Amino acid sequence: TIDFTADTLRYWGWAGMKGGMGEFGYSIDGGEYVFSPLFTAGTEQAVVDLIMPSGADVASRFGVMIPIANLGGEHIITTAYKSDTGVIVELNMFVINRKEADLNGPQSDWTITGHKPAI
Repeated sequence: TIDFTADTLRYWGWAGMKGGMGEFGYSIDGGEYVFSPLFTAGTEQAVVDLIMPSGADVASRFGVMIPIANLGGEHIITTAYKSDTGVIVELNMFVINRKEADLNGPQSDWTITGHKPAI
């Protein structure tokens, strides 16, 4: 799921992984990924119960916070997961576009297109 304010875009959901717990992150316009353990959220038992039958070893909620306050125009956002062994898996890629040059405009100035899972 994607939601945002004028300052931050949040890509959030839950995932199941094999192996140990890694980190979630993002990239803007193909730049270096930013990963953080702060993007991992508490996971309630109902989510664990849904994920574990798929064969996952670890279940987690995540909330990747992407700073957009200083962005204007069109940008490609890629969200990803980095395993505990360093393997990076792209989760989703989408385009955000601020309709006007006013970087202080309301969130309604943003559009999101091309929202599709990468896996």
